Amino acid sequence: MTLLHNSLLCRLGLLGLLVSLAVGCASSSGPPSLTGTVTLDGQKVGGTIVLVGGDGKEHPGAILNGKYLVMNVPKGEYDVIIRGMGGAGALAPKKDKDAGGTVATDSQGVEPPAKYAKAGALEKVKVTGGQQTQNFPLPP
Repeated sequence: MTLLHNSLLCRLGLLGLLVSLAVGCASSSGPPSLTGTVTLDGQKVGGTIVLVGGDGKEHPGAILNGKYLVMNVPKGEYDVIIRGMGGAGALAPKKDKDAGGTVATDSQGVEPPAKYAKAGALEKVKVTGGQQTQNFPLPP
């Protein structure tokens, strides 16, 4: 009876260890990411958002209809750059200016001013882990 009892305890212990490992893996939040909206004077922006770390490494994400997602961003502090879709080398959609001079980019959103394509134009953002939300309401 002791051998059967020890074998059962061993199996239960092994099962408990496997369940603990599975729960631990399932509860991890995964790599940090940053999501949110980018608007220009209340209008949805289209283009690219780039997070630039202190080491100069860039983490880009598309901005479509004012919404963006940058995935797999290590924890740290980042400069934020926002580029329009009409930049050099970009596939620029058809553009039309409205009466106020804002450039629309075919349902992808408005083109942000060039001043936001430089580090330091916006406040730095701190990525602390998990999925974070950060909105960028750009003044014209």
